[in-house]
Amino acid sequence: MNNVAPTATLGTNSGVTYGDAATANLTAAFDPSTADTTALFHYAFSIDTDTTGTATYANSGTSSSTDFGILTAGAHTVYSRIIDKDDGFTPYSVTLTVNKATLTTIVTANGGTYNGSPFPYSTVQATGAGGLNDTNPSNFTFLYSGTGSTVYSSATAPTNSGTYTVTAI
Repeated sequence: MNNVAPTATLGTNSGVTYGDAATANLTAAFDPSTADTTALFHYAFSIDTDTTGTATYANSGTSSSTDFGILTAGAHTVYSRIIDKDDGFTPYSVTLTVNKATLTTIVTANGGTYNGSPFPYSTVQATGAGGLNDTNPSNFTFLYSGTGSTVYSSATAPTNSGTYTVTAI
């Protein structure tokens, strides 16, 4: 009797945003042999370079899922293999896309009356890619725009009275 290779369905969390873990799994595992199914299947996964070709039942794991961690934005290829106890296998591959993260910046301007001296730094918080959470105002340049459509940088904050919009870059 010939060994029939097991099958499964390869899935990923394609469309994940940069900063979140990329994952893959093999589900709906099937083998017509009850002996192979009872012995449980083994699995191999790799990302971008197919290293699953050397995977055997003896040297692969029992987890049907994997976490690739945080990947760079763009298209990646997931390779996988389901393996039965007799080393029958079926290889799979699929594209996993990691989307760029959106950067969010919140700026709170220090209020008051301009007396000819620049105000102290405004407060800022930038959050986004890879868990970015930066609240150090020294890492940003503040632009003040408003009166007379003149734009002032944080080094030359406005000295004229008026209403200004503060932007952090």
